[in-house]
Amino acid sequence: MSLDIDCDGAPHDSPAAGQVFRDLGLEPIINCTGVRTSYGGCNPTQSVIAAMEASGRGFVVLNELAEAIGRKLAALTGAEWGLVTAGSAAAISQAVAACVASNDPEKMLKLPLRGEKVVVVAADQRMAYEHAIRAVGCMVLPIGHVSDLDQLPIENIAAICVVASDIPKSVLPFEEIALRTKQLGIPLIVDGAGEAPKVPNVWLQNGADLLIHSGGKYISGPQSTGFLLGSERLCRAAYLNGPPGQSFGRSMKVGKDEIIGAYVALEQWVMGEAARAMERWRE
Repeated sequence: MSLDIDCDGAPHDSPAAGQVFRDLGLEPIINCTGVRTSYGGCNPTQSVIAAMEASGRGFVVLNELAEAIGRKLAALTGAEWGLVTAGSAAAISQAVAACVASNDPEKMLKLPLRGEKVVVVAADQRMAYEHAIRAVGCMVLPIGHVSDLDQLPIENIAAICVVASDIPKSVLPFEEIALRTKQLGIPLIVDGAGEAPKVPNVWLQNGADLLIHSGGKYISGPQSTGFLLGSERLCRAAYLNGPPGQSFGRSMKVGKDEIIGAYVALEQWVMGEAARAMERWRE
């Protein structure tokens, strides 16, 4: 049995859970790898499951729910605003869509683009999730030095996206890239999906406009969720470029129960579950 017990003391690999898979002719595995998506990511805590079940029994206007969650995420994380997305990859696409089209209905209708804009990435931070950038119709352009930005037509750059886990060993110092993007007026996106959320957040404090985190993985929320946090203007635009509107990101739907579950998981994490989770991993 796994040692990973949730904050309510309930084991994650109960016999009942295993039987569900066996009824399908599958043998459940003992997960010794951590929170890899290919093995199911994480299992939500009992508090998260209870919140999802409760919210699944009622109805709500999703725009009103987004407003309430946006305010709660801001108070919880120190970001200006935030939203729950259909995973971290969806958060990347919605973030880039916001940088390209903002909340302009005419520009939103033209998504995806046909390569008119580029998203700059660090040459030593390439990732498979660049497909989420290309889905918006932007080209991905790697650079090796911050000074390379000065050789590019600024009007063609939609955003710069860096990977939080790779920043410490990158040739692009975060402080320099954050300063230059502010000078040029280019949004800076930090993909922190592979890192546990920390409050206060060093990336938002030091110049990132948008920050992405997984709603599953470390915080034990719904595996299919993610968070987009940061600039209220850009986060609101990202929301409009996603569900439930008839926009580019309509296919990136996230349910009301998942939104509630993700928020409850993050609230628990920030309020003390982070330390307990790290103790369990060390054990």
